[in-house]
Formats: sequence, C-alpha cells, structure tokens
Amino acid sequence: MTSRIAAGIALAAVAALALTACGSADPSAVEALEGSPANAAPPHASEGTWDPAAWVPTEKVERRMTDEAERERWYEANKAREAAGLGLVDPPPVTRRGWASSTQEHERWVAQCMRERGVPATYDEVRGGIAWDAPPESQEEAYKLASWSCSFTFPVDPSLSQDWSEAQLRLAYDYWDQYAIPCLEGHGLTVDRSTQPSKEAWVAAFHTSGRISWWPVQDSLVGLDDARYAEITATCPELPPQDVFWGTAP
Repeated sequence: MTSRIAAGIALAAVAALALTACGSADPSAVEALEGSPANAAPPHASEGTWDPAAWVPTEKVERRMTDEAERERWYEANKAREAAGLGLVDPPPVTRRGWASSTQEHERWVAQCMRERGVPATYDEVRGGIAWDAPPESQEEAYKLASWSCSFTFPVDPSLSQDWSEAQLRLAYDYWDQYAIPCLEGHGLTVDRSTQPSKEAWVAAFHTSGRISWWPVQDSLVGLDDARYAEITATCPELPPQDVFWGTAP
C-alpha cells in the first residue's frame, strides 16, 4: 500500500491547504530558491507550436494575502489544524524557513525533508505528488510527524494557495475553453465537450455542494504514459501561467 499526496492544482483550489512545504537541512539552499474577447482564437503557430504564455488573459486577478502578518496568522492556524487532524499531541516547534513559490517546489522539499528523517518518500517530477509506502504500525506516528513538520518548514506562500476567487474561476474556464482544449486536440487528444457547462453555471456552483465536476485537462490526460504526459503538459498546462493566475504579474 502506498500513500500519495496529489499535486493537482485543482485540488488546491478546493482546500486552502492540502500540504504546505518542506525545508532542506541546508537553510542557504532555501534562500537560493526564493481582456481578450470571449471568442478569441487560441494562439498557435501555423506549424502547430503552442505557447500558453501567448494566450491573452480575460480577467485581471488581484493578488491576495499580501500582508506578512496576515500570512503568518494563516500559517499558524493551518499548522495547528493539520496537527490536530493528524492526531499529533503537543508536536515539537517548527521553524519556517521561507515561502515556497509553487506547489512543485514545495513538494520537492517535502520529499527531500522526509527522506532526511528516514521516510523513503519520492516526488514525481512528471505528474507531481509525493508517495511513500505505508509504514508499519509502530512507525505511523513518526511518519505523520515527519510529514507535518516538513510541510510547515517550507510552506507554499499563502498568497498562492487560497481557494480560487471568482476572477480565477472565470479565468480558468476561459483558458480551458480558448487555449487548453484546442491545444489538447492539437496534440491528438479527444476532449469530450458534451458535458461542458456554461461558464456562469460552473463558476456559480464551484464553491457549493453542487459543484460541477468539469476538469477537461485532467480528464483528458488519464491513461497517458509519463513521456506523453510530459510532452503534452509542457505546452498544454492545466492552468494559465502562475503570475497571471495568482495575480503576481506586474
């Protein structure tokens, strides 16, 4: 049996904190890390080259959680909530070593940190996510503590891990509709649009119990081998560029 932390950004939209990140044993390494029309045609060269950065965003996203004191309060609250959820009683203090700038950066650090603590965790460089074999019962508590402490040593910047706003939802829908789906089809994949909801319905229901499950990029990549998956996601990523989606673009 294998435990796995999914890396999909869509999951991060539903939960404000699935896992925050891990720090390496070397703090210096951490420091080193640190309106188009709705019917716009998807940008691609006549030769079939695709570039997600060439897609013109339809929404201007405002960055949230930019005040450092607010971010620290959010971090402390989530740290306590995660510890309680794992059943950790009086866990040792954790010293944060900065903010990870992406889920991918975060998960690489978590996997490295857990290995340094004796947990044979691996990070999937192609699909994202951290996996490790289920421990023997006598080691369960140690594994939980390693996961929790590594996660909060180098967490994802809270401004990049909030639930999606309405502007982000509208932006994601337009990006999928205008760029990602045509890009997938341009790579030979068949995308079923028969169940595609209207933008208004999808956005309105997203943060409710009646959320419409429509994830065209994720669903279209199911069953692909790693090489094909990496090839397609390089030019048909699930979301627009991070600076556009999270409001960090100048």
